[in-house]
Formats: sequence, C-alpha cells, structure tokens
Amino acid sequence: MNPELKKYDIPALKRIALLLPVLIVIVIGLAAYASSFSNDFVWDDTYLIKGNKHIEGFQNIKHIFKEDLFYMTLDIAPAGSGYYRPIQTLSYIVDYSLWARRPLGYHLTSFIIHILNAVIVFYLCLLIMGDKWKSCFVASAFSAHPAFVPVVAYVSGRADLLGLFFSLLAIYLAIGYIAKTRGKYFIWLSVLCYALAVLSKEYYVITPLFIIAYFLIYRDDAIADRNVKTGLLSMALIFIAYLVLRAAVFNFHPLAVQEYDIPLWIGRVIVFPYLLTCYIWALVFPVNLGMEKKLLLNSFAEPRFPLSYITLFAIIAIFCYFYKKKQRITIFWLAWFAISLIPISHIFIPLEHIWAEHWTYMASIGFFAFLVSAGDALYRGPGSRKYALLAVMIIAFFIALTINESKYWKNDEAFYARTLKRSPHSAKALYNLGRVYKERGDRAKALLLFDKAIAESLGRKPLYFLVRGRLHKDMRDFTRAQQDFETVLRFGPSPMSARAAGELAVVYEMQGNIKKAIETYGVAIGLTRTNKSGYYNSLGLLYKKMGDHERARDDFESAAKMNPSVAAYHNNLAVECAELKMYERARAELKEALRLDPANDSIKRNIMLLETKTRPRGAGGQEDIDAGTR
Repeated sequence: MNPELKKYDIPALKRIALLLPVLIVIVIGLAAYASSFSNDFVWDDTYLIKGNKHIEGFQNIKHIFKEDLFYMTLDIAPAGSGYYRPIQTLSYIVDYSLWARRPLGYHLTSFIIHILNAVIVFYLCLLIMGDKWKSCFVASAFSAHPAFVPVVAYVSGRADLLGLFFSLLAIYLAIGYIAKTRGKYFIWLSVLCYALAVLSKEYYVITPLFIIAYFLIYRDDAIADRNVKTGLLSMALIFIAYLVLRAAVFNFHPLAVQEYDIPLWIGRVIVFPYLLTCYIWALVFPVNLGMEKKLLLNSFAEPRFPLSYITLFAIIAIFCYFYKKKQRITIFWLAWFAISLIPISHIFIPLEHIWAEHWTYMASIGFFAFLVSAGDALYRGPGSRKYALLAVMIIAFFIALTINESKYWKNDEAFYARTLKRSPHSAKALYNLGRVYKERGDRAKALLLFDKAIAESLGRKPLYFLVRGRLHKDMRDFTRAQQDFETVLRFGPSPMSARAAGELAVVYEMQGNIKKAIETYGVAIGLTRTNKSGYYNSLGLLYKKMGDHERARDDFESAAKMNPSVAAYHNNLAVECAELKMYERARAELKEALRLDPANDSIKRNIMLLETKTRPRGAGGQEDIDAGTR
C-alpha cells in the first residue's frame, strides 16, 4: 500500500478515541435538524405519503418493484414520473406500519438515515485519510450543511438518503476489502449495496466509478484481483440490467420535460462551468437557497458564463499541481467531487431542472475532504488550534443556517411562498401554492396561480391543465373545464389523459349529456392501464339513469371484479340484480357489501328492503331498494 495512505485497523484503536468524534457528528446533526421534526408533510409528500395507498401494507411490494414512484398515488399526482425508486416506497411502507401518517415518525426516519450516512462518511474518511479529527470535520460539515435540508427535512427527499447510504456502504466495503485485506464477502456485500443504491435513486448508478478511482489512484494492482474484477463486473451487469428493465420491461412513462431552454448538447456543455461555479458557491457559502432554480438565459456572451470558466481552469490547474506533487489523497477527493457532478452536469443526460443545491449531497463529501487534505498538503506547520477554531466556526455557521432553512419547510404555504420569492418563475411552485389555496376554498387565488403556472411552463404540463379544469368544473364553468380536459387529451395517451377523459365525462354528465358522458367514460377506460373500476361504476350509474339495467349490472359487475374490496360496487350490483329479479345474487352481493362496510346504513336498509320485496304477496309491501352509489 502507498505509504501516504495510513492503514488504520479501526477495531484496534481505543474505542473511546473513535466514540468521541462519532458522538460529535451525531450531536451536530441533531442540533441542526431537531427543529424540523415538527414539520408537516409538504410538496410531493402530498402524493407519496398522504395520498399513496401503496404504503399502507407490505402486500403492495409486488407493485412498487414494477411501477414508477408515483404509481397509484393521489388522483392529482404527476403520473408517469419515470422515477424507479422501489426502496424509497418500501421505506414509506415501513414508516406507515410504525407511524401511520404522522409526520413526526417520517422525519425521524429521514434524520436517522442522514446521521448514519454522516457516520459512514466519518469511517470512510478515516479509512482513507487516517486522521479522526479531519474525518470528523468532513462528516460534521456534511451532517449540518444547510443545502441538504431538502434531503433531510423533506420526506420525499428520502431517495437521496437511501441511495447515498447504500452507495457509501458499497464504496466502504470495496475499499475495505483491499485496504484491510478482508474476506471476499466484503466485495459481494458491496455488490448487493450497489444494487440497493440503484433501486433507491437513479443517480447512484455511478457508484462503481468511485471504487475504480480509488483503485487506480491508490492500488492499481487491485484491479487485477480476481474478486475485485468479479465484483466490478457484477456491478456492470447490474447497471446494464437496470437500463434494460427500465427501457424494455417496466412500463414507465417518459421523464418530465425540461423547464429550461438549452435544447442543444453544445449549449449544455457551454453552461456547465457556470453550474460548477454555482455548486461550489452553494457548498462554501450556502445562503439564498431554494428549490426550482431557473436559468434565465439571453446569451452565452453574458459575463457570468465566460467568467465561470475561471473556476473550471482553476480546478484543472489544482488537479495538475497535486498530481505532480503525488498527493494521492487530495487527488482522490478531487476525483470524487468531479465524478459526483457527472449525473447533474446536463452534459450526458438533460434533467428536468437546471440545478439545485441539494444535488451536491454526494459531491459535498469529496469537496470538504478535498479542502481538508489540500490544506494539510499545503501547510503542515503549527497552528492546529487555529484550524480547530475555524472548523468550529464553520460548523456553527452551517447549523445556524440549517435551523433557519428548516422553518421554510414547516408547511406547504411557507414553503411555496418562499420558493416563489427566490424563484418567481417556478411553474411547479405556482401550481402547488394554487393547490393550497384550492384546498382552503379560495378559488379565485387558486385559479390565478394555476394560470400563471401554465404560462411559466409554456403549456407543457398536462397536470396543470387537468387541475385547472377540475377547478373550472367545481366553479361550474363547464366550457373552460371542457377546454382544459380536451387540452390534456391532446398530449396523447397516458394516465393523465385517462383522468382528463374521466373528468370530461363528469362535465358532460353535469350538463345532462348522458350519451356523450357514456362515450367519454369509454375513452377513459381505454386509456387506463389499471384501476378502471371507478369508471365502470360511473358507467353503471349512467345506464341505471337511462333504465338500461342489464348494462348497468354488467358495468357494476366489472367494477366489483376489478376491485372487490369496495362495498359500494357490490351494493350497486345488488341493486341492479334486484331490478332484474336476480334476488339470490342481489342477496349475496349485499351480504358481501355489509361484510366490507358493516357500519353502512344504506346497505343495511337495502337488505331489509330486499327481504320485504321477496316476501310472498300479502306478507308486506314492496319497495324498490336504494339507488346505487359511487
């Protein structure tokens, strides 16, 4: 092993010597995030937690491993996200089994995972740098950094927490296999952790690059190790299998459209140094943070773009300097930082948004470790107390900013108002704040915000038209509601267009155009891949209105077969069976409906009316049993 890399056999150290810095990291994290434990669910938590029925039981695991993240969420969710993150949803299932939908429990889980990540960062830095206090500083800066509030204090940010957890374990185990000459099971555990990291968030497919960088910089002979080659090959196969499954097997929808206007690859390359400067600035001086960053671009000749190349050239010069000095530790951490930026550079894959501070969750480890190792390489003289004081001041600064940042994630209104203050052109924030006002009953403000959201998104978000159409429908402005739903349908077949067709059918029904409503419900059924039962139930109710009891029965029967756990479907089927004098079938359906919903008075009344209806003549009056329900 290179003498620069101090080999630490961690179990041989005095336990108390390592317990203290680990405890410091934990306390710093707690000080930074304790105030966020009382926060409510915000933003996408509405879809992924509050409205996600799939987290209500472990029996839904079969769905979460073959569908995208937003599958079967609340009816207004942005269906078709293209995010395949089953481990994230699985963590919500575990949370739900413990906490139901109490926000405190979910925030505690996220915090615990973040602290575990910080502890792994400490041990990984210790393994590579061999200095517990330098490792403690890196882990503490990571633990308290305010840029990561959207990862830790926002429950829907769980994917980054889980992805980094498994990614760091994969890296630590692989490095530990060589650095500490452990058994080959370290490599296989590393491969397993890599698979779990990829299933947590797409970003972490790059994990093997950190392992390869370590081996190339420290131990180029390790690549020849049979177990290492087998492990890296296994990771490559996992990556290929993941791509194939996404593209050819899982029925995913396209990723969301970009909310910035740099269509050409060369344009994204030109902008990258500017984004690099933004990321570094966010790590060094994390103020004016916010979600939904926008890049208002008039010309690449704007001074900020040419000037940002100074940052890129400076990093290249720094790399060359330390490479010449053979400072391998410093080079490795700089390589870590560079590798971490690959998925968020827009060079290889254009993302929905231009940049965000919390995307540096992985990169921050390399950045702060680089600063520590570079400082140590450049200055080895006395002054450790000054360094300690500076470290304390930096961490205290981060803690104060994190506490302040967390208050903006307390509830939806505070979050969206702040987001719009920082990013007034954010279509997503405008839409979500409109949703908050809609839930409050302030339809005028909600409509104004939905209009702005559609304008800012350049009319490319079918979700915004869908929700505005629903608001127009609630306000009985049927003409505009119809226009919005038809606009969604023009985007092409998708779960969103299926919802729009269903809503359009309701509009026709409210206008008394039953024939058109039936036709449009048929369109909704054709566009819907799953959960068609609601549309069949609505069709059955329309046929009942028309007096076509046979068709009504057939549709209610389809609804009950597709979703046998809904009591209303069985009740509606029983009503139509009674109309068609199929009394035994009606009795059986009512019995099942009562089993599913024993407190339902309407079902009980229908049972009594059915018994009255089927008595011999003279034994009692005959009365039609209760009309069907939705």
